[in-house]
Amino acid sequence: MLKSKQKLKVIGRATTKVNYIDMNRNQPPFNNAKFRKALTYSFPYTAVINDVLYGRAIQMTSPASEGSPSHTAEFFQYEQDLNKAQALLKEAGYGDGVSFTLMLGEGRIAYNKEVAVTWQAELKKIGVNMDIQVLPQAAFLEKLKSKQVPIFMVAWTSFVTDPWYQFMFLLGSESFCNYAAINDPQLDGWIKQATPMVRKEDRYALSREVQKYVTANDLWVYMFQPIADTAMNKNVHGFCLNPDDQFHVRTVYIQE
Repeated sequence: MLKSKQKLKVIGRATTKVNYIDMNRNQPPFNNAKFRKALTYSFPYTAVINDVLYGRAIQMTSPASEGSPSHTAEFFQYEQDLNKAQALLKEAGYGDGVSFTLMLGEGRIAYNKEVAVTWQAELKKIGVNMDIQVLPQAAFLEKLKSKQVPIFMVAWTSFVTDPWYQFMFLLGSESFCNYAAINDPQLDGWIKQATPMVRKEDRYALSREVQKYVTANDLWVYMFQPIADTAMNKNVHGFCLNPDDQFHVRTVYIQE
């Protein structure tokens, strides 16, 4: 609609904000690797992006945002496959059905309730009953601080595009933002090894190992990275829509 206005122009690009489902591997059934993999195959990736978000997102494919250095989609092989998801549920010992509650915080993720309801309907087809609990954002964060929430929806933007900033906060056992209580010696070892590295080539090579490991172990269900759209008068020039989801206007000027 905005693009149709003669005096306006619209700029859009994918952000580095990752939106994903996090799971606490210390609590059943999320401590079961095959159950987590079943969830990754049950998620309606295409329907969420095309139908819920109206195409204003790209597929998240890695714990390192697309648009950040060393990102690779090489290890993401998932698409929705309910037959495979159901088979994995049976192998995991949940063939007769299972129930759990997904927790959401209001306002942080666009259309998060609609995304959850869309997934809920798909899970029901394979015998998984997922309730949805929506909390005000402040109450949601208070719950997450306990590191006892079994499964929840996350949005995270790294203001430093180096992937290790994201890995340290979201995957490191010592991080207060590690709300899923991940305590993985392999991940901690990589984080401690990479943090002091000076050569970016070494850091980025190690980053690939983290991306492969997190994806292979299904720590997260990768949802999407949203596209940010910004409208302005056509007389505005020099505006750059940065992928970190922040406004930077030092180069902006107006010219009739």
